[in-house]
Amino acid sequence: MKLCSSGEEVDQDVSADLRALFETYQSGLGLTADDYGTITADNLDDYLLATYLEPAATSYLAELSDDDRTTCLSSNTFITWDGSSATFSWSDYLDHVGSRGKDAPAFDAFDLSAGENNEFGVGTTEARHFTDYSLANDTSGSGGTSLDSDLPAKLELMNPMYFIGDGNDDRAKHWWIRTGTKDTDTSGTTSTPSCTGTPPTAPTRTRPTSSPGSAR
Repeated sequence: MKLCSSGEEVDQDVSADLRALFETYQSGLGLTADDYGTITADNLDDYLLATYLEPAATSYLAELSDDDRTTCLSSNTFITWDGSSATFSWSDYLDHVGSRGKDAPAFDAFDLSAGENNEFGVGTTEARHFTDYSLANDTSGSGGTSLDSDLPAKLELMNPMYFIGDGNDDRAKHWWIRTGTKDTDTSGTTSTPSCTGTPPTAPTRTRPTSSPGSAR
């Protein structure tokens, strides 16, 4: 059960709703990986551990001196080191990351207070909802009854999965994904699809019901 940085418990009903919406989104990407088959919300944590997190910890620890490695492991007791590789559980990793920096939803806040709401502002409108779910649960009093018609095109520009799946030979060959292993603002589930591989087809261009990654 994750707490916000304020110490308050995240609304569990909202969290459950967002998890269900994210499961649908993740499944729709059709991403696959060796030894995992299709990457789904159910196996994504194991995939993250085995593909990114544990190898990164292993590389870091292997490069330390014996004394520095001992100091590091004593400060991070959730890591098991067998002399050549590091392992740990997903739940212990989440405890290591600590309290989340944002409430739920993480990006499209019900009260339009998130920076991402401001990012989608237009003209004299300072902030807007950009998901059906948050619009339906609006608490700002200015959400309206439907998403503005210009938002789908803007959301496509913000989501790299459309461009990865399009198979455009002229797109950038190398991408910088700005994230960290102890990021309390954005879940690793947000950036992982971008570096997992090319989906069979680009995601269906439909209006989002939730913002990917907000179900952390």
